[in-house]
Formats: sequence, C-alpha cells, structure tokens
Amino acid sequence: MRAYVQDTARRWMQFQASHALVAGELRELVLSVCGDMSNVSRKKQVEAMTASDQFKKLSKIALQHKELLGIRDDTERELALWVRTICFCSVLATSKDAR
Repeated sequence: MRAYVQDTARRWMQFQASHALVAGELRELVLSVCGDMSNVSRKKQVEAMTASDQFKKLSKIALQHKELLGIRDDTERELALWVRTICFCSVLATSKDAR
C-alpha cells in the first residue's frame, strides 16, 4: 500500500504541474467529496462518496486522465481509493506548509 500511495502522490504532483487547470478542478472536487465523507460513519463512507454528484463529476474528469493519474481501472472502488489517497496527500501537504 505504501508503494501505491507514493506512486499516486508522485503522479498527482506531476499532473498538477502539467495540467494545472484540470488538476485545480479535480482538487476542489476531491476535497469536497472528502469533506462529505467526514459526516458519515466509517462503514458507509464509500457508498456515500460514490453517490454524490461531486463524485460523479470527479469520476468523469479523472477517468479521462486515468493513465497519468495512476487510476488502475474504471471501478468506483478504485476511484474511491484514489480519492482517499489524494485527500490524504493534500492534508499532509497542507500540514507541512503550516509548519
């Protein structure tokens, strides 16, 4: 799992550098979806996340760039894992910037 997180974080940084506008839109959607997850019990997080309109919009955009982003297949489960990973990386980056 550690290798997946590191690879996803690396790909996300590269994508942000080369596709700034799309990456900005994806980042806002990811953070919105992750914010929605915090209001739901752990067991229901993925179901609640994948049912949201933001997730559907995020899915459409992200899957257009899935090779660059490291999304391995077109399933909701894979995309949910990618979203949680990007959210985690964003939180870490924000906490490092705050120091």
